[in-house]
Amino acid sequence: MLYGAQSILLFLFVSLSEEIFMRGIVLNYLMLIKNAEKPAILISAIIFSLFHMLNPNISSIGFLNIFLAGILLAQVFIYSNFNIWVSIGLHWAWNFFKVQFSVFPLAKSKCNLYLLRS
Repeated sequence: MLYGAQSILLFLFVSLSEEIFMRGIVLNYLMLIKNAEKPAILISAIIFSLFHMLNPNISSIGFLNIFLAGILLAQVFIYSNFNIWVSIGLHWAWNFFKVQFSVFPLAKSKCNLYLLRS
């Protein structure tokens, strides 16, 4: 079971790796080849969603939620003047607080990532 610092570090690693890949590489590349913001955001959100289909037991609502989160994270990245740290911070906060305050387990994970629950 993961508690406290382990939980925080896990979410930081996930946020760093996903944001560097999805926004830092994929979205930047799409913006260069498409030269259009909206298609690049939508395509990167689709790729982000498809990437998360590897999560065990993902539902259609979860897939839609991740797609919308991909749009939000891409927009934040673009409107923060391509500051990757802003999207990393938002992604970390999204994952951390979703787990801490959700009544649903994270993708029906078998490990306990709760910091605030006893």
